[in-house]
Amino acid sequence: MPKKLQIYYKIMNSIAFSKFQETKEEIATLWEMHVELSGTSGQGRRNDRLSILNKTALVFVSASWESYIEDVIQESFEKLLLNVKEADHLPMKLRMQCVDEITNSKDPTAIWKISDKKWITYITDNKKKVLGAWIEKFHSPKSENIKDLFSNTVGIKDITKSWFWQRMNYSNAIEKLDDYLDIRGKIVHRLKTEEKIKKWQADDFLGHVSLLVEKTDNALKIHLESLTNVSPW
Repeated sequence: MPKKLQIYYKIMNSIAFSKFQETKEEIATLWEMHVELSGTSGQGRRNDRLSILNKTALVFVSASWESYIEDVIQESFEKLLLNVKEADHLPMKLRMQCVDEITNSKDPTAIWKISDKKWITYITDNKKKVLGAWIEKFHSPKSENIKDLFSNTVGIKDITKSWFWQRMNYSNAIEKLDDYLDIRGKIVHRLKTEEKIKKWQADDFLGHVSLLVEKTDNALKIHLESLTNVSPW
C-alpha cells in the first residue's frame, strides 16, 4: 500500500511578527536573571530586586507590543499602496487627507497630481508624511488608540473584534490589555510605586500580548488580501 502524502502548510506572518518573536527571546534573559536572584540571600532585599525585575519585564512587554503595532501598520500600509487598484479601497480619512492637502495647496495645478489614477503615485510619494500624521497621534498601545490607527490607515473598522480565542472574547481581551497597560503607566510615570508586580503577571501579560499579535497579524492579512487580491505576507 502506497504511503500517504503528508502536506504541510507554512503559515506566513509579517516581518513585524518575526521581530516581536525575537523580543520574546530577550525576555527569556530576564527570567534567567530572575532565577539567579531567587537564590540570593536576604529575603527582604531579594524580594525588592525581584519586584523591580518583574516591573522591568512588564514594561518591556508593553514596549514590544507598541513596537509591533507601529511596525505592522507601516508594513501593511506599504503593502496596501503597492497592490491596491482602486481608490475606493483606501480608508476615507486617508483619501480626505490627500484631498485637503491638494485643496490647500498654493499650486493651481496640484489637482492634476491625483487625476487619471495618479492618486496612487501621489500617496506613495508622500507615504511617510501621510502615515506619519497618524503615527504621531499614537502615544499608547491601548485598544482604542489601536482601533483608530488601523481604521484610519488601512481601513479595518475595528481590529479589536479579531481579538478572541478559546475562553477569551474580544471584550475581555481588550479589558485585560488595557488593565496591564494602566499598570505599566503607573510604573513608568511614578517611577517608584507601592504596587508589587509578580512574575506571573509579567508572564501572563506576555502570553496575552503574544496572542494579540497573532490575531492582529492574521486579521490584517485577510483584510489586505480582500482589498488587493494579493497576500501581503
